[in-house]
Amino acid sequence: MAKRKVGPVLAEILEAIHGIETHAAGKSLGDFERDWLLRLAIQRALEIISKQPATFQTNC
Repeated sequence: MAKRKVGPVLAEILEAIHGIETHAAGKSLGDFERDWLLRLAIQRALEIISKQPATFQTNC
């Protein structure tokens, strides 16, 4: 991932996206279904991504 200067909200969104890409790479749906920790991590990353746009306009 290329480094660029972004605000803290966008940085957190990009970090969550990068985490999902990194940890889901090469995993099948079966792997995902069997791996509780992977599911939890991706769920948390998606929460970060989905909650941030609501505050994005006011914090950037």
